[in-house]
Amino acid sequence: MIGGLAIFGSARPVVAEPEPPPGSFLVYVTQASQSVNLGPSEHLLVFPIAVQIPGASLPPGPYIFRLLTPTLVQVMSSTRSKVYATFFSLPDSGDGDSNRERIKFAQNPEDDLPRIVGWYFAGGTGHEFVYPKPKRPPERVRER
Repeated sequence: MIGGLAIFGSARPVVAEPEPPPGSFLVYVTQASQSVNLGPSEHLLVFPIAVQIPGASLPPGPYIFRLLTPTLVQVMSSTRSKVYATFFSLPDSGDGDSNRERIKFAQNPEDDLPRIVGWYFAGGTGHEFVYPKPKRPPERVRER
């Protein structure tokens, strides 16, 4: 699956190059040709496979990731006709080459889709995406 994942992002559309660590993988963002009018806080990301973000699963396709505040991310369709999710992120510098934009994914055995867990810009700034923790089943009290 890692080899089939391509992402476009940044203020301009881009193509991704994967670099896999165990349980997660980092995708570096590079320029591609696709024109969409984007604002200064908007980035176009195109996924050839379905992925998860906090609060939604995204089918393959292009999406605008917009920073509403330094820690509030909104994800919408590339036509801006549908908002898929708006969620808080945590500031994080991320792994890998801090001179390049990159996206970090994690694949958990219980998840059907890879999760975006980090989105990092060139220069070391970025966002860690926070997901709700899975609920543990209630502990059973042993009778003595």
